[in-house]
Amino acid sequence: LFPILLISAVEAITYTNPVIRVNTPDPGILALHTGGYAVVATSDHSTNPILQPAFPLYYSEDLVTWQLRGHVFPYSGWPSWAVKNMWAPEIHYVGGRYLVYFSGSAPNGRHSIGVAIGTSDPFGQYEDLGAPLVYHNEDSVLGPIDQSYFLDPSTGKPYLVWKTDNILRPGGSDV
Repeated sequence: LFPILLISAVEAITYTNPVIRVNTPDPGILALHTGGYAVVATSDHSTNPILQPAFPLYYSEDLVTWQLRGHVFPYSGWPSWAVKNMWAPEIHYVGGRYLVYFSGSAPNGRHSIGVAIGTSDPFGQYEDLGAPLVYHNEDSVLGPIDQSYFLDPSTGKPYLVWKTDNILRPGGSDV
């Protein structure tokens, strides 16, 4: 009897990847203070701000079963400075607001880093600042990407770090 119970318990906690069965690269996850989890992801490398939403938002209570709840930027709702290649979002709860940091390409093809702000609901409406938070440097080919928010637990000081290339040092990568 005991081996049967043990097998049943093991089967109850197993799952098969992928847990989200659509193209969902660069996921960023947040444990919600109200319970459950939110995930934001790259939108299959969105390339058209008029025809494609950017950054799907998913909800799960168990980290296995996910429901699409919306997008950070709906159709025709992208930031005015970003025209393609919306990549690598991260979602955080900071100071009573939901922040989604992301990178996007300007008309010249260079990436910049932006932040979308939501006030009451991680799946609700977000607003972009209206301009990049970190604009690409002129000594960069691609621009800043792969941003990450970090709160220093010792000091309580927030940081945003990112990667950028440097044409003055080919092959180099600055953080």
